Amino acid sequence: MSDEIYHDDKKDFVESLKKSANKVKEEKYDEKLDVKDVAVDILSVLFKALVGFGWMMLMLLIISFVSLSYIHFEIKTMFIVSILTGVVVGIFASLKTWRKYIGRKK
Repeated sequence: MSDEIYHDDKKDFVESLKKSANKVKEEKYDEKLDVKDVAVDILSVLFKALVGFGWMMLMLLIISFVSLSYIHFEIKTMFIVSILTGVVVGIFASLKTWRKYIGRKK
């Protein structure tokens, strides 16, 4: 008896999921922009740029310390190269995000 009730509940649940999926397709909810998604993408671009900056700074510091006096970078040069790396990474990430939203159908 309880097995039949469980089976009927499961059947109703599957049917309601199918109806919801069809409604999403009809109303095209999946194609609409959400403010939260755009904000997360903007923050991810900034995060990627900061990671690019930090990675380059760390690599230059490691190269400078490991090579001791053979290859020596001034701190000013390290900052300039790291900032340029962060900017380049940020540009590539923002172009990728831009293409993501421009490619959407309105």
